[in-house]
Amino acid sequence: GFNLRRASMDPVLRRAAAASPNVTLEAGATVTDLLRDSRGRPAGIRARLSSGEHRELHARAVVAADGRDSTVGRLARVPARIHENARFGYFAQFRGVRLPNAAASVLWFGNPDMGYAFRNEDGITVLAAMPHRARLPEFKADPEGSLMGHLRALPDGPDLTDAERITPVIGRLRSPCTIRKAGRPGIGFVGDAAMASDPLWGVGCGFAFQTGDWLAQELAGPIARGEDETQIDAALARYARRHRRALAGHQALMNDYASGRRFSLVERLLFSAAARDAITARHLHTLGSRMRPPQRILPAALTRAAVVKARGAGSSSGSAGRGLEYA
Repeated sequence: GFNLRRASMDPVLRRAAAASPNVTLEAGATVTDLLRDSRGRPAGIRARLSSGEHRELHARAVVAADGRDSTVGRLARVPARIHENARFGYFAQFRGVRLPNAAASVLWFGNPDMGYAFRNEDGITVLAAMPHRARLPEFKADPEGSLMGHLRALPDGPDLTDAERITPVIGRLRSPCTIRKAGRPGIGFVGDAAMASDPLWGVGCGFAFQTGDWLAQELAGPIARGEDETQIDAALARYARRHRRALAGHQALMNDYASGRRFSLVERLLFSAAARDAITARHLHTLGSRMRPPQRILPAALTRAAVVKARGAGSSSGSAGRGLEYA
């Protein structure tokens, strides 16, 4: 796996955008309204620039890439369906953390309280606790002490002997999961504006890049050929179907686990088999890294896990409550 802090990634993206042909980067601009044509179809935006100037930008397609609380979505009157998240999170960045087996990322399934470690560039590791909201008063009373206590209690947890915290402890008390139709006439939604998942899984930026690429693949041809709005809207509809086929199953699974429930029998079967069987572990890795839709992974994974359980063979390479590691 590869983890990169936004402080490093965002400047790279801005420079790449500014250097791209036919791109004008307006840093610090704020969308204030959505322009529509005579039929009510989105046809551009009105924005307030960093200079204070107001400008209208007309377009045959508007792309909303403005996060889970999308202003463009609100202006377009495209509300998101909301699934509440029963966990909250506290995290901080550290130097000098040692992770088990030199893994790049580790998730600890405490069932239901979670912990994770993401190793980033420059020797920095993000450590986080995501407990059930029943523990929120404890963390709000002592954020640093509660976070460190949670991390030290993790089985096979991060070695904090030489660790130095380099940022404040930050809390995110509410992270609802949201989803809206990714493509409609005149407008496409990408990243969290289309689907914001439980931050526990760390898929936000990956899904943003992937969905942006899918939308570009569908829209580039019709726009470059100068096709009319009918063909552009057909491209937006194709993108919405692709988005739903690839990601709706993952979102459903993540929404279900965001309820704060304990492991289901199916999950216990999969994790138990994956700890003893390399093939099941690969299936679980494919599912957890979102490389294929769950409906294409789970049948084979569950069949293999059932066989492993029936055989009762193989020595255990893990135990209940240990971390799921990504090298």
